[in-house]
Amino acid sequence: MDSFSSELGVKFSIQLEANHVINKSQVWVGTVGTGPQGRKLCATFQNTETYAFQDEVGGLLLHVCQVMAKGVLCFLPSYKPQRQPPEKPWEL
Repeated sequence: MDSFSSELGVKFSIQLEANHVINKSQVWVGTVGTGPQGRKLCATFQNTETYAFQDEVGGLLLHVCQVMAKGVLCFLPSYKPQRQPPEKPWEL
């Protein structure tokens, strides 16, 4: 947390670190550049509005969730995709 605080130039008045929760071997952190159909995943404002991008990300998340039995944490570029009503079969 100290290095994160230093990089941001912000002092956190309250900090919670839970090193005992998961082991480093249980986590993969990375980015995915293409989806299951081979389309480039470029999360710009213009692209995130298209059904092609949404379908590619939705298909990718569906696949990952089917493979990862213990759960997935996914970060999206903004709150807007989370607020859209489900319209596709891969949406929950």
